[in-house]
Amino acid sequence: MRPARRARPGPWPPGLAAELRAAGDIEAVRTLATRAADCADPEDPGHFAEFLEEFRAAGDGEAIRILLARDPAGRACLDDPGQVAWLLEEFRAVGAGHAVQTLLARDPAAQVRLDHPHDVARLLRALRAAGADDALQALLATRAAIGVSLEDPAGIARLLEELRAAGAGDAVRALLAGDPAGQVSLGPDQQPGVGRLLTALRAAGAGGAAGALAARAADAGMFDLAVDRARYPFGREPDGAPAPPWLWAELLPDPG
Repeated sequence: MRPARRARPGPWPPGLAAELRAAGDIEAVRTLATRAADCADPEDPGHFAEFLEEFRAAGDGEAIRILLARDPAGRACLDDPGQVAWLLEEFRAVGAGHAVQTLLARDPAAQVRLDHPHDVARLLRALRAAGADDALQALLATRAAIGVSLEDPAGIARLLEELRAAGAGDAVRALLAGDPAGQVSLGPDQQPGVGRLLTALRAAGAGGAAGALAARAADAGMFDLAVDRARYPFGREPDGAPAPPWLWAELLPDPG
């Protein structure tokens, strides 16, 4: 039995299509593509994006055409911004300009959820890269600025970076008006995201918000943030002020 027919109907072992093509078994690659098109949920953008990525890596244009014939651009559900962004990215990567335009015409900016700012930021970038018109980009930027969850500092940082890259000044101001510096989570695993957000806030000219976030972070025990380490070379006083200089010798017990 041939490997393409033994493979379970998606996802199969990563790189199988590329391995079959490297072995010269083009027929098996096409069989795999047909099975992928048959088993993929046409409403699941991530499913098709994954398959397109797989066959793009295998370098088989005919396999890609088999997948595109299922019209994922016209049928995919557009509620998940990260999955929609991934599908757009793959359409562009395989040169499927018509699919890009079909998807953009369905107005994903008005339909996607806003609960994950990182995914919204990815879609903003994908829309810009795909040449979406300014109104489409502005709609998503505006929706995100006033409706996105403010809990994830890394996600908010990336969203702020993407809004600035898109020149969406009004959306940047609306996002900052929601006080992300005062709302983001400061959990023990959030320190890298907090550092990125501090940088993004300062780049956006929001020095006051950055200062407020830095104070919250320090109160939460985040003293090792690279962007603020210089403020507390000797530690931090309970009132938030930098501790005065001290020497290790001063901390040692008096030998007398």
